[in-house]
Amino acid sequence: MRLRSMPVQLDSKMPKALQVKAGHVVTDRAPAIAYLRFAETAAVDKALALNMSLFEGNHLRVDRAAEPSKQQGADASAARFDPKLSVFVGNLPFNVLVWG
Repeated sequence: MRLRSMPVQLDSKMPKALQVKAGHVVTDRAPAIAYLRFAETAAVDKALALNMSLFEGNHLRVDRAAEPSKQQGADASAARFDPKLSVFVGNLPFNVLVWG
């Protein structure tokens, strides 16, 4: 899973990933998004079936992940990105992304 748009404290010198793991996030922002990579295409199909389903008050957006553009460094991520095994999940309730 790769989390995107995680709101963290702007005044911290701690790297963003460590802030998220430590729970130093701002919880009054819009829902978060994530990219998920599965081991099997059957799991991708099950995830895609959840598109627009209601989860904790939010209608989830689940779609196939788009390939990164050349500007985003597509060459560097090509080895770990497989569009057949990856999905985008949007409108996630913030509380599902925080772990302790």
